[in-house]
Amino acid sequence: MPGPVSNRDSVFKFHVERLSNGDVYFTLDSAEHPSKPERPGWIRMYQDCRCYIKKGETPNVWHLTEIAHLDYLGNVSTKFVNSRYGKSAL
Repeated sequence: MPGPVSNRDSVFKFHVERLSNGDVYFTLDSAEHPSKPERPGWIRMYQDCRCYIKKGETPNVWHLTEIAHLDYLGNVSTKFVNSRYGKSAL
């Protein structure tokens, strides 16, 4: 029987774009790469994130909006999920 949490890895492509108004938009997407093949016995996670960082009206204040879909796949313990997301995931 597998352990409480499966071994995982992830490979992703990261893209950053600074917009003309100074705000920042970036993406993080799962990807395949010939130099990083899947490893036997490991689960490859799926990630799809979009983030927008907007400069606030107060100096040195930035606002981050993140929309993310993460699929850990494999076995994930309830304790791990609750420690990461807490009540916001309920």
